[in-house]
Amino acid sequence: MASDTLVRITLLFVMLLTLGAATCIPLFDWSTRKFFRSKLWVKVYWWIPIFAVFIAALELGVLAAGIISIFLTLQIVREFWPHRRAAGWYTRTYTATVIVGITTLPFYFTFSQHAVIDSLLVVGFASPLSDVFAFFLGNYAGRHPLPVQINNRKSWEGVLGQIVGALVGVALLALFVDIPANWLLGLGIGLASAFGDIANSVAKRQLAIKDWGDTIPGHGGILDRCASLSVALVVGLVSLL
Repeated sequence: MASDTLVRITLLFVMLLTLGAATCIPLFDWSTRKFFRSKLWVKVYWWIPIFAVFIAALELGVLAAGIISIFLTLQIVREFWPHRRAAGWYTRTYTATVIVGITTLPFYFTFSQHAVIDSLLVVGFASPLSDVFAFFLGNYAGRHPLPVQINNRKSWEGVLGQIVGALVGVALLALFVDIPANWLLGLGIGLASAFGDIANSVAKRQLAIKDWGDTIPGHGGILDRCASLSVALVVGLVSLL
């Protein structure tokens, strides 16, 4: 990846991280002290190592992507294993689907370097922004809860936020990194992220758990973090075909 592109991506990430942190403060009655002592702040700053892993995959290529895929798969199996006896067909299918989605990462590098960078950057920004917008729209505008069988603490406004967030990710990359705005891919990633998040909520509801684990502080387990991303990776790979 060109150094200029890397600098632009890093600056965009820092800008989004700062803006995201600032937007969280009203949730704590405008108290920065409460925010910086909260679990939400932990979730915010843990985006930094997640971003670093993403950049490592882009910079080091297929070998790094393969290692990351294997590591994530092993972590997913570790998180699922304690629940294997209680898990029904749905939860087992969901877990297998996430693993399949994660293992598509090395296959990106069978395409041209330019195509790989463009596609992975869109997935890497659109999918997380999808989750971020879901969080903020759910907290600030959520009025219509999802069915209790899914998770009635989440809202349809949050689902809409996932689609909007993915499209915003596409727009920001077009603006800051000169990647052509692929709105269809952005829409696909938004819908995929929403589907993955809902599927994850249903699986956890069936097992009566809040998170799959605490592998990533503030984010839960790897299965929590990869729920949306795994499906988005499949959509991104299909767009390259």
